[in-house]
Amino acid sequence: MNDRGHGHGPVLVGIDGSTGALAALREAVILAEAFRLPLEAVAVWQPSTSMYDAYYPDAESSPHSVALRNAQEASTAAFGAKPPDWFSTRAQQGNPGAVFVEASRTASYLVLGSRGRGGLTTTLLGSVSVHCASHARCPVLIVGPDVAEPM
Repeated sequence: MNDRGHGHGPVLVGIDGSTGALAALREAVILAEAFRLPLEAVAVWQPSTSMYDAYYPDAESSPHSVALRNAQEASTAAFGAKPPDWFSTRAQQGNPGAVFVEASRTASYLVLGSRGRGGLTTTLLGSVSVHCASHARCPVLIVGPDVAEPM
């Protein structure tokens, strides 16, 4: 871990290909640098429920491939071709809220973008953001859509 972190967990940031996720990544970079913590971008994917994907699978557009591509594109947007050694990405299968809450057990911070799509209770925050803000085991920073500027 080099001299980063001093025994603390990483800053986790959720990546999903949205402009809100890129804004969250920008804020996560600031946190990681300020506190000298490692930064991990996590793209969570769920298996497709479409019967057509089961019969005509397209490896290029599988949920896992899309998640990996989102993580790579976010890395490139934030750092260019060569990310720093304290930054990593991963794609993980599961329910996003559950994955981030579980990962928050060993994280220093969790940073999420908010799309604000949903019913009345999620007008300002997305359902994953609401779930994580309610259940995470570390501080949660939710970056609103109005912060979403190009990197």
